[in-house]
Amino acid sequence: MGHVSRNVGGICLTPKTVEQSGQCMSMSQNKTERSRADFLNKQLFTTPIWLSQTNKVYDRIGGTPLVTIGNIQDNALNRLFSTKYNE
Repeated sequence: MGHVSRNVGGICLTPKTVEQSGQCMSMSQNKTERSRADFLNKQLFTTPIWLSQTNKVYDRIGGTPLVTIGNIQDNALNRLFSTKYNE
């Protein structure tokens, strides 16, 4: 979710080290932008019911399915609406 949500909105970020050449920021193409939005719609904004049915995992790690899923969705939304490029 982090990689996709980080690159939505017309700007594609490619973190690089000092030794790497090339641009860190470029404009997204419409086709790529649509595929990212489709991914988020299918994988993030449609609540993954299968993940909420795995109570054995949550019994071991603590928490609840709805809180865990909600945190993932909140983090992705915060990243989408953030004005910072490096989050």
